[in-house]
Amino acid sequence: MTTRWFVARTKPNGETRALENLSRQGFRVFLPLEKRQEKRGRRQVLVLRPLFPGYIFLALDLDQPGWAAVNNTFGVLRLISLRDGRPSPLPAGVVEELLERTDDDGRLLPPEDIPVGSRMRLVQGPFANWVAEVVAAPEDARISLLLDLMGRKVTVTTSRSNLARSTFVDRDD
Repeated sequence: MTTRWFVARTKPNGETRALENLSRQGFRVFLPLEKRQEKRGRRQVLVLRPLFPGYIFLALDLDQPGWAAVNNTFGVLRLISLRDGRPSPLPAGVVEELLERTDDDGRLLPPEDIPVGSRMRLVQGPFANWVAEVVAAPEDARISLLLDLMGRKVTVTTSRSNLARSTFVDRDD
């Protein structure tokens, strides 16, 4: 078997600890991060948070000894397994695509291709974490989005760097 990407479930808020401990053991680990706006007291601040909270990606060769040590690593609950007690690999290309879109610190970069009609999530501003439909996406200009605001469709514009692929369910509020 060749090296493939697998998923490990981490302990609550244990992604960073799992990343450090697995890296220290020599495993190739990937934890994609994204900017999110959070409330700190009365201020809104941008923070880096895991794109997939509670999960971390590992490159493993199951034919090589030592991969089972992942389950005994601080910060890790267990490898996600579906067959015969062995972890199941992710489909080829999934993690590689994420790796291509991240910088050296693991931060997910804004998407380059933003097709009209796609659903994007706003990262910051008054509509942070809202999902909106793209209505215009010129290559070198701001992106126009259609938001459902209190039952009315409202068009807003923003920069590409303020958008992320929609990973959340639409907000009802």
